Amino acid sequence: PFLSGINGKVRYQSDSAGFIYKDMLYEETLPVHGSNVITTLDRSIQETLELSLEQTMREHNASMALSIVMNIQTAEIIAYGHAPSFDPNLQNISSFVDLNAQSAIEPGSVMKSF
Repeated sequence: PFLSGINGKVRYQSDSAGFIYKDMLYEETLPVHGSNVITTLDRSIQETLELSLEQTMREHNASMALSIVMNIQTAEIIAYGHAPSFDPNLQNISSFVDLNAQSAIEPGSVMKSF
């Protein structure tokens, strides 16, 4: 309900032709709009990250690469990506796995010891 809002509705009486007269029942409940989602992703940094991940995979002959760029002062996620990625418009998708969210080891785990 917080994001989706509440649908409005109209209840009325009409004659057989569908015409609504002044003295007939007419009730209207206006919709309540849901809240907006504002992302902190930066388009240029996101694009650079995706290109860097593809380049890293080629240079190091890696099977996968993942990365998240975060502003450490505000904890805003600025870019989020993994490779190989997929285009949802294509039919030949081999894996729908989001490596950042669904991997057994999350990014940054190796840095926790430092």
